[in-house]
Amino acid sequence: MILGICGSSRRDSNAQFLLDRALHGARQCGYETSSISVREKRIMPCEGCARCGLDIQRCKLDDDMQSIYNALMNCSGLIVSTPVYFGGITGQMKTLLDRTLLLSRIGRRMANKVGGVICVGKRGGHEFAGLSTMNVMNLQGMILPGNASVHVFADEPGSVRGNRDSLARAEDLGRRIAELCASLSPE
Repeated sequence: MILGICGSSRRDSNAQFLLDRALHGARQCGYETSSISVREKRIMPCEGCARCGLDIQRCKLDDDMQSIYNALMNCSGLIVSTPVYFGGITGQMKTLLDRTLLLSRIGRRMANKVGGVICVGKRGGHEFAGLSTMNVMNLQGMILPGNASVHVFADEPGSVRGNRDSLARAEDLGRRIAELCASLSPE
């Protein structure tokens, strides 16, 4: 299964639309997909308690991350799609990514999963947003395909819907992630 996580707080956002296209590309390769929107989740910031993975095997914070942990552990590939806010990823996405520390500390549960990133914004900062997300993926031991980050410029909500190039690049990212997942899975 390939999981998509959208970091936008807007309903029907450009980031969600591009993520849906990427997941469509993965389905074309025969993969089941699932999508999570941070807009619908209550995710508290990491408290830095340094207990996860040491004396407890789960995060002490009781919020929606518990179900997200399960989805992350059960996926083969992960596509993160985020708007670019002030040159970086959204606060909600940063909070979610910070909380994945638990998965590293309880046995590197994201290692060898395939990852990719979609960054969409109006002016700039796409590179930093993509690199900071891919850095978390690298720290988790994930595998990134070539061109693992798709950067899309969009002026208005919904404007990506008519951008054939951006839609094609998102769909291609989903296919490449699925193909890499397939090549890594044992026969």
